[in-house]
Amino acid sequence: MIAMAFSRRGARIRGLSLIELMVALTLGTILILGLVQLFSASRSAFLASEGLSRVQETGRTAIEWMQRDLRMAGHMGCVSDQAIFLGANPRFQNLLEQLTPTAVLPPFLYRFGVGIQGFEATGSGVGATIDRSAVENPAGTGSAAGWTPALPAELAPILAGGVGQAIAGSDVVVVRYFSAESLPVEIVVPGNPSVVRLPAGTAAANPDFFRAGAIYGLNDCIQSAVFQLSAQAGDDLSVTATGLNRRVFGGAAQFAQGAMLYRAEAVVYYVGVGASGQPSLFRWVAEPTGGALNARREELLEGVEMLQLQFGLDTAPALALPDGTIDVMRVATPINQAGAAIAGMGVEGQWLRSGTARVGLLVRSPERAQSPGTIGDEYVVNGTIVRAFPDGRVRQVYETTIAMRNRLFGN
Repeated sequence: MIAMAFSRRGARIRGLSLIELMVALTLGTILILGLVQLFSASRSAFLASEGLSRVQETGRTAIEWMQRDLRMAGHMGCVSDQAIFLGANPRFQNLLEQLTPTAVLPPFLYRFGVGIQGFEATGSGVGATIDRSAVENPAGTGSAAGWTPALPAELAPILAGGVGQAIAGSDVVVVRYFSAESLPVEIVVPGNPSVVRLPAGTAAANPDFFRAGAIYGLNDCIQSAVFQLSAQAGDDLSVTATGLNRRVFGGAAQFAQGAMLYRAEAVVYYVGVGASGQPSLFRWVAEPTGGALNARREELLEGVEMLQLQFGLDTAPALALPDGTIDVMRVATPINQAGAAIAGMGVEGQWLRSGTARVGLLVRSPERAQSPGTIGDEYVVNGTIVRAFPDGRVRQVYETTIAMRNRLFGN
């Protein structure tokens, strides 16, 4: 009896059988795999959503930055750069330009007679294909010949190696205008030095407006002038034929009462190598000091991979008031080569016909957001086909047309 009791008790405390153990392990494995799959899918969705959010934020901000400057192209106060050149008598003088004995144009960035000028990346016109499927982060180019026409010598700093080096395949645009901020002018006294006199107390009330060596503009709704500030003594701004100034205000340079003083801005937008090694949108701001042509380089937004531009041309010829009808869109190359040179302005004068700018940006996420493919996806950026590197980043194209409000409808 005792033996039988022990036998039954032993039967009740037996462990799992091999089959039961295998079934349990299989179910546990399936459950774990399901959890892993759920986590992986959730992470992939998060990365894709995060990447798309970053791309959208970058794209919208980049468009906003460029809109702000391109809309001001050609602004010279109460008139535009086009209106200034109409009429038999010159209404615009740039003291950075030499007239006699041999005519010498101002440095490229300060040719305020032309408010906007673009440079088309070689091989990136409408319908052309840029293949970057073999290179994730294309190195910058050190050759001005990467654009048509070649970039002028004054833009050489954006070709230098390192952070800010321009990347081949993206367009470059230069915008010149008088800033929206202005101060009243009491009188302009000609001579060497010339004196731009402000109402008493103006300089003390606006200390951030003035900086020795900066470029300023004058306008009285009839004529305009651009000069470099040589020195300042209270409300008297001195202009001497030194530094970037090649001449001073003469007897015929009197401005009517009510003239306004502006900061003259010259900015360059391009795509270059960012501090992280990724392509970024850069804004290069001219800031001369003394006789040197300097600039402040600003890395605005990481992830802007491509910039493509087209410009709308008014039906009116250069040096005629625009009629507000944009009948054709062109990339920069044919505008730079179109027609005969205009006296004192060269072929750059053809840019006075440009009334709109169509901006196209290819923006990518800073990090991988999806599984990379084996071939690069294709994107159409303002008419240019771009084959991207298959790196798993989210990419999106942003395009907008910007009206240059100083160029349209007879302004």
